[in-house]
Amino acid sequence: MSELSFTDKKLEQLYTEGKSSKYKLQAHVIEGFFKACANLRASETVGHLWGFKSLHFERLKQGGKKSGLYSVRVDKSYRLEFRIEWEDGKEDRISKYVISELSNHYGG
Repeated sequence: MSELSFTDKKLEQLYTEGKSSKYKLQAHVIEGFFKACANLRASETVGHLWGFKSLHFERLKQGGKKSGLYSVRVDKSYRLEFRIEWEDGKEDRISKYVISELSNHYGG
């Protein structure tokens, strides 16, 4: 099982306590957030992530170049953005997901 960490303390609070003063979200978005986090924890390789079609796992680009960030969908409007820390520095087995943002990227 892979580890999760958060760069945003309010997002970590949402994960640990189920609520946060910064993230006032509808119940279905919070439920999707927890489901996405559970799927990340269960995925030890990128292949596992591709297996969850509903996550729409993707590597993000910035200015046409790889940014080092990845994302998965929480629902039709929200996504989680994160970095991956690899075991032994090789892009094979995932050691940790460093979640940086829950954003309303897709509108709606």
